[in-house]
Amino acid sequence: MFALMSTDTRPRVFTPPQWLNAVTCAMLRTPGLQRVVGRSTALITFVGRKSGDVYTTPVTYTRRGNKVIMTCDPSRQWWRNLRSHPGVHLRLAGEICTGNARVLRGSDALADLIEYFEDRPMAARAAGIGRGHSGRLDGRAVESSLPYTVVVVVHLTSNGSPVPSMQRGLLGAAIKPSPCGYTPCTCEGVN
Repeated sequence: MFALMSTDTRPRVFTPPQWLNAVTCAMLRTPGLQRVVGRSTALITFVGRKSGDVYTTPVTYTRRGNKVIMTCDPSRQWWRNLRSHPGVHLRLAGEICTGNARVLRGSDALADLIEYFEDRPMAARAAGIGRGHSGRLDGRAVESSLPYTVVVVVHLTSNGSPVPSMQRGLLGAAIKPSPCGYTPCTCEGVN
C-alpha cells in the first residue's frame, strides 16, 4: 500500500464561523471591551469594488505611529476592494481613524511583513516563523511566507475622532444590512 502525500506546503487557513465574527464585531463596538479587544483586532470599513456598498470586517493589526499593518490570506476577498477604493476607516481600540490603504504582495510586502511579525510574535509562530540565535526573525522563513500572505498598510490621515453618524455609512455610500446586526458589517473574517 502506498500513502498519498501532499506536496502542498501552504499553511491551512482558519476560517472563523460567522457567529464568531459577529461576536468580534459586537465586542469591538462595546465600550470597555473595545479597548481590550481592540489592542490586537480592529474593524476596517471600506467600499465594495463592484457594489459600491460599505463593508466592515474584523482584522488583526499592528500599529506604528500613523502606519497600521494587517495581513490576510490571498483567498480572502475583502482586501481586493482596497485596490479600487483605498480610502478606509479603522476602529482602533474604540477610536475611528481614517486613512489610505495600500495592498502589497510579494517582495514589495517583505519589510512591512517583518514589522508585523516583530510586533506580533504569536502570529509569526503560527506562520511557522521562528527566531534565530540572535533573537531576530528568520528572514528566509518570512520570505517563504510571501506567496501565502497579503499585506495591507494603512497610512492614517486622521486619528481618534468620535464615532460619526452612520446614516449614510462612514464613506458616504449606502449602508448594506449586516449578518451580525450592526450596520455596516459583513464580517468576512478575522485573519
